[in-house]
Amino acid sequence: MKNICELKHFLNFKASGLSFMTEALHDFFNCDVLIELMPVAKFEKHFGLDIDTNINRKCYKISDEKMVLIAQVFGEKYGSVEAVCPIVLVGETVSYIGNSIFETLSNLLSIKLTECKNNSFHGGTKIFGDNFIREAISKSLVPKQYDYTRIMYLIELFEKLASTTFEGEYFTTGLILSRSLYEYAGKNGRDRKGKVRNLIDSYDIVKNPSIEKRFWYLIDGVDSFYLMDQTFVIKQIFIRNEKGGKLADYFEDYFLDNTLMGRDIAFRVIGPNEISIITKNGYEFIRIENKWKIRNFSWFNNYLERNIDLNAEARRALIYYVTLCSQRHCSVIIWIPKDDSEIEIDRLISSKNKIWKENLSIVEEMNKHIIHRVMSSDGVTIINKKGNIIYCGAIVNLDAEKESGLMGTGESAAKILGQNGVALKISQDGNIKIFANATSAPIIY
Repeated sequence: MKNICELKHFLNFKASGLSFMTEALHDFFNCDVLIELMPVAKFEKHFGLDIDTNINRKCYKISDEKMVLIAQVFGEKYGSVEAVCPIVLVGETVSYIGNSIFETLSNLLSIKLTECKNNSFHGGTKIFGDNFIREAISKSLVPKQYDYTRIMYLIELFEKLASTTFEGEYFTTGLILSRSLYEYAGKNGRDRKGKVRNLIDSYDIVKNPSIEKRFWYLIDGVDSFYLMDQTFVIKQIFIRNEKGGKLADYFEDYFLDNTLMGRDIAFRVIGPNEISIITKNGYEFIRIENKWKIRNFSWFNNYLERNIDLNAEARRALIYYVTLCSQRHCSVIIWIPKDDSEIEIDRLISSKNKIWKENLSIVEEMNKHIIHRVMSSDGVTIINKKGNIIYCGAIVNLDAEKESGLMGTGESAAKILGQNGVALKISQDGNIKIFANATSAPIIY
């Protein structure tokens, strides 16, 4: 068995396709990606692995923050492996991804690298372009339940819908794919928390692929969804009867907790050029700024629990506001200091504002709208360990630490605040960066 760099014409891939593959994995997992081109023997010794003996094993968990994918290049003989390409994923966000997704991705990488090798390692830019991640998502969503190529078609459809306007305005919409449509009608003793309404005319999205703007505009992807089974023909809509909208119910409402079951998949346009795909397992595949990534709110909650002393109710409320600001493309900095004494706050803050005599609690439902306005106004919002907003519109003392490298003022400020507790920087492109306890690099969520 060879190292991939020893294969003929590999330099063609290294010149172009390699960077496309690396960037796709980096954006998708929000982590560092290291392509190991060193001799296999040295790689095995470094990580204490035995790839030769376990040639069919697809991935190895080295630690909570490090996963190794073993991408293979197949030989001409069926089942033979000609070379391997170990890929190391490093980052906090790697910890919340299940092995099944890594195994699916490793298999796909092996197929793509073999395809590239058979073409003298040309065409890597196309092979590892947008369709690569679409295929990875599709195969992760549908292990043996549906034809993954049809799921890819749905993903492409929703990408088009996300860039579509109706009467000059972008709109949200949604679709649920299920093999148990009868349960949505209340049969089989299942309550999906809603009511089905039948359409007069069916809509075959495969035979009629053109975008019918009014058709999709009528459904909001929040309280109403089109229903479709594996035939890919829409005959019904589903209207949810759960009220939602409360902070305590946000996660259940957003993830359609009482609606999706089994292998159901919900496709939603959640904003201009933004798509969300969710299943019952808690993962969300989301497209922001033309890049697909995977998220898990349970990981976010667990991360905050490990790094700041907020109770469960306050953490859920904080995640609600962070997500809301991300979805509405607000530029926001939120700081939860570990030591929230006046002395430690003033050490990093040059000026701060206090508008109300009594602190504003982020867990109280009545404060919801004004808190969003406070957070999306200029300056830093400071929250104490009780879940109260103690200051707003704060200005960071950028001289508190000399920054190096290319960072925007907002990121520099968040990094300084991360010396004490956790700072969350939400940018106008919807990305969320977490700076915690003086760590040098932010976690992109």
